[in-house]
Amino acid sequence: MPNVLKVFLENGQTKSFKYDNKTTVKDVVQSLQEKLNISCGHHFCLVLQNMKSTTPGKMVLLQEGETLAELAARPGARHFRCLFRVAYVPRDAYELLKEDPISFEYFYMQCCNDVVHERFASEMKYDTALRLAALHIQQHAVSNNMAAKISIKAIEKESGLDKFVAHSLLENMKPKDLRKMLAQYLKLNQNLTAPGQKQLTALQAKLHYMKIVSELKTFGSRVFMVTLLDQRSEAMVLVGPRAGVSVVTNIKSYTLSQLADFDQIENLKVTKEGENMHRVDLSVKVNNKMES
Repeated sequence: MPNVLKVFLENGQTKSFKYDNKTTVKDVVQSLQEKLNISCGHHFCLVLQNMKSTTPGKMVLLQEGETLAELAARPGARHFRCLFRVAYVPRDAYELLKEDPISFEYFYMQCCNDVVHERFASEMKYDTALRLAALHIQQHAVSNNMAAKISIKAIEKESGLDKFVAHSLLENMKPKDLRKMLAQYLKLNQNLTAPGQKQLTALQAKLHYMKIVSELKTFGSRVFMVTLLDQRSEAMVLVGPRAGVSVVTNIKSYTLSQLADFDQIENLKVTKEGENMHRVDLSVKVNNKMES
């Protein structure tokens, strides 16, 4: 019986790949890019998600050279599932739209799924989650040629609200209150339209959605537990397109103290110091002077 890897896509589909000892992660990524007609492949990769983890956004990026046989041999491999994701996020979603509309659509679906499954839960406020849900509902209604006046009850009956609303809102708000708040935010969407325009187009709703998500500090970021050698202290470091390289100074409010922006980094050196430990040295330019 051949070995098979199942890959989960952001559109709800799955793709299965038969593999042998030589099949690599890169082989699967290239095959998926061809099947989905993706041209901006440099944004995508395979990731592993631990289904037993209590942290929704915690995922492991897979290296292109890793073989699928090596992945299957990892301890606890049966608890992981493999996803195809935009891991290297674009700074500007509109630029991605112009360059590759298919990649943009996939990225939009991924962001919607991340919001609903609360992968930004550490910093996502209720009002932001409601704004995003209203934009998603608007996009869905316009894309499906629903009535000009969008009814939350009609959307709920047709699709259910769990497709648009973060899980914690569904659990913690009374249905009547939730429908009322969503209706209010739908009205606020009118403030985003151009003069003379009756309602947002589906594409405009997507772009506004992406803009809000991209302003989150954890958007496209990775978190590492480190020891800061110059301070001799343990710290949580966040690396992302908005934060650069920053220390998380308050986990509850997700307050950050930036160590360096990406354009300040002149040199980066990684040295292995143990089986599961690496030393990272950064050389940063501050006021045109080099600091390490």
